Amino acid sequence: MKALKVILVILILVLLAEVGFLVYDNFGKELFAVHPTTEATEAPTEEPTEEPTEEPTLPQDVLDAAAVLIEDADFIAAGYDYKAAVTMLMNYEHYDQFPEMATKVSQYQLLDSQLLPYTEMRNITHVFFHSLIVDTSRAFDGEHTEDGYNQYMTKQSQ
Repeated sequence: MKALKVILVILILVLLAEVGFLVYDNFGKELFAVHPTTEATEAPTEEPTEEPTEEPTLPQDVLDAAAVLIEDADFIAAGYDYKAAVTMLMNYEHYDQFPEMATKVSQYQLLDSQLLPYTEMRNITHVFFHSLIVDTSRAFDGEHTEDGYNQYMTKQSQ
C-alpha cells in the first residue's frame, strides 16, 4: 500500500512539472523575457514612414482567370508537358501583371531542361492497357463475364 502511495505522489509531481513546463512555454517566456529599456536621456527614434503606394488592382474576373490558368498550367506540367504549360502562361494577356506566372514559367523551364529522352525502347517488352468500361449497366448486367470485367477492367469513374 505504501508503494502505491509513493508511485501516486511521483505521478502527481511529474504531472505538476509537465504543467509547469507547458505554462512556461506558452506564457512564461514572455513574462520572464528581458526587454531592453530606453534611458530617459535617449530620445525615441522615429522610423521614417513610407507613404503606401497604391498598386493598380485588376478586376476580380481577371484575377480569377489567372488563378484558373495557373491551376491548368500546373495540371499540364504534372504530365511533363512543361513547354505547353509555359506557352499557356506566357500567352495570357495579363501575364506581365502576375509575378507568380513568371515564377511558374521559370520553374517549368528548369524542369523541362532536366528531362531526358528514354532511348532504350528494346527494354520495354510489353505494354498493355485494359479496356475502359464506360457503360457499367451493360458490363455488369449479370452475365457470366461480369466477374472478369469487375476484376480486370477499369471503370470510367476510376
